[in-house]
Amino acid sequence: MKILHVANFAWFHSKRKRSDNIARYYATDHKISNGLIRNGHCVWDFSYRDTARHFSPFGKSKKWGAANMNATLIMQARAFAPDLILLGHTELVTPQTLATLRKHLPDTKIAQWWVDWFLPHSLSHLRKKQSYLDAFFATTAPEYYAPLLQSSTPSHYLPNIVDSSVETERAFATTDYKYDVFFAGSDASERAPLLESIKNIPEVCTGFFGFGGRPFLSGAVLAKTIAIAKIGLNFSRADDIPLYSSARLAQLIGNGCAVVMPHIPHMQTLFNEHEVAYFSEAKDLVPLITELLNDDERRQTLARAGWQRAHASYNEQRICKFITEATMGESFSEQYEWLPFSRE
Repeated sequence: MKILHVANFAWFHSKRKRSDNIARYYATDHKISNGLIRNGHCVWDFSYRDTARHFSPFGKSKKWGAANMNATLIMQARAFAPDLILLGHTELVTPQTLATLRKHLPDTKIAQWWVDWFLPHSLSHLRKKQSYLDAFFATTAPEYYAPLLQSSTPSHYLPNIVDSSVETERAFATTDYKYDVFFAGSDASERAPLLESIKNIPEVCTGFFGFGGRPFLSGAVLAKTIAIAKIGLNFSRADDIPLYSSARLAQLIGNGCAVVMPHIPHMQTLFNEHEVAYFSEAKDLVPLITELLNDDERRQTLARAGWQRAHASYNEQRICKFITEATMGESFSEQYEWLPFSRE
């Protein structure tokens, strides 16, 4: 198939420094394009934010270039005549643009993927697009987000994607560790107490980045740091949203780190207790980490099993095959573990 992938590839612009763009090489946008191409499709990447900035008067503001970006998207879509238009986090693409695409390309399917929280400002533009979509995918169970979107669009769960050309490290095979426990992310109030409790464990070396004033990690440095950590913490800002985890999970488990995370509704459908170390209450976290640090064989076995599961079941080609099968209305080629959560 020909697929037009409209997402934030961040080719040219960064508010911080020029290297930040390439530091996003592990973003979901790129992994999805990788998977689609490896599955034999012809993929054209349209970087909507870069295009909007290109058309802005000073090359910085997305807002002032959004109209020209939408016009360019329509022009390129009509010239390409794709079988599928796949949208990522496309807050600047208007419902009017989708209506125009529907008019000029009536046989083209349109779908959207989403890998973030469903916050009020996000719900606003997502709801406006729903009537133009043939399918919607998110890293949250549809039982949670479908009522929020107020839509009858077929809704599916999207596992966080692991790509063996991106997640290349094998922390479970490391012999020279620098950190006992690793975490990368902001010190949001929801997880700060958990991180503080770990920092207080005697003789445990923590590598917490983005927390307590320490800088964030990105790019190859992030992967290399995960590779020298025994345990990786997968703490999102909430642990009661069915199947939801940030892409941190793919980065940790895909690079072979032993993952510790709270029990999240339905998550054991994807990773069982032999592949991820779960805890139910905050008081259980420190004993669990202590046990894993005192038992190298158990920790390495857990890390290897999680790594194998992630690369076998949630790799970019398998996930993208699911996306295209679901959107194009094809019979599913296999019984995907997450398929029972779909809402048609």
